[in-house]
Amino acid sequence: MRELATLLEKLGEDFPKAEQKALAKLYNRLESYIDTPTDPKHILRMAPFASNAHLVNTVLEALRQYNYPEKSGYPFDIISYWYCISLLA
Repeated sequence: MRELATLLEKLGEDFPKAEQKALAKLYNRLESYIDTPTDPKHILRMAPFASNAHLVNTVLEALRQYNYPEKSGYPFDIISYWYCISLLA
C-alpha cells in the first residue's frame, strides 16, 4: 500500500463505520490508478468522493501531514497525491 493511502487509513481508524467504509473505498481506488490525472476525465473520477465533506476534510488533513512524494520512499505515491489534489479541486 502506498504511503498516502496508509496515512488515510490511519486517520480513519476512529471514524464511524460508514465513514470508514467511504474512506476505504477512496484509498482502494487510489491504489488502483496507474498514472496521474492528466485530463478532465481523470479528475472526474474523484467527483463522487468530493461530495462527501468528511472525506474532503480527511484528505486535506492527510495532505497536511504528508511528505511530498520526492521525499517519500514510495516513488509511485505521486499518483495518489495528485488524485487527492484533484479531489480537492
